[in-house]
Amino acid sequence: MRLHGTVTSPFVRRVRVVAQELGLSLEWVDTTTPEGQASLQRLSPLRKVPVLEVDGVGVLDSHAICDLLLARAGEAGDFRRPQAATRIAEGNVIHAIDGATESAIRLFYFRRDAVDSEAIPYMRIERERVARALAWLDERVRGPWCTEVDGFGLAELAVVTAVEWMQFRAVAAMEPYPRLLALVAAHAERPSLRATRPPGM
Repeated sequence: MRLHGTVTSPFVRRVRVVAQELGLSLEWVDTTTPEGQASLQRLSPLRKVPVLEVDGVGVLDSHAICDLLLARAGEAGDFRRPQAATRIAEGNVIHAIDGATESAIRLFYFRRDAVDSEAIPYMRIERERVARALAWLDERVRGPWCTEVDGFGLAELAVVTAVEWMQFRAVAAMEPYPRLLALVAAHAERPSLRATRPPGM
């Protein structure tokens, strides 16, 4: 299995953490190189990362990739699998942080390209979407966990990787969200997170 991506992408990092937690080996394809871009374009019409190549076929989304890795690994490791009792709550956390992250990524690209996002009504909505989602999540996390079930799983992983990326890229002030910051701090030294944290993050 060959994982296409960049080391800074929060969605790629999520996949890398899951693979490490499950003891699965993924060949790395750096899509910042011409060769990596050519391989990515061959596999995906979207040219978005992550993409996991399995037997010559691209799996195009981080959720689908994580589901595949979890299915292949069985019950290996202490990574918490999705629970039937909290499936809706966990799914809502993941979708909320994903929506905030996608909006924050667009804000980051506009700033990188020297576009004044405040002059564009839609981008002001994007900034508001990030703040609303983070506030909503901050009200719901309980200590180091995102649901009523303890253990580090997909919801906690999604929050940690997204919040750390937002801080790294300075796209959202995190001080108003102390519970989210506490959750991130609680898991900061987890080996899989430390091993996948980009330089400077």
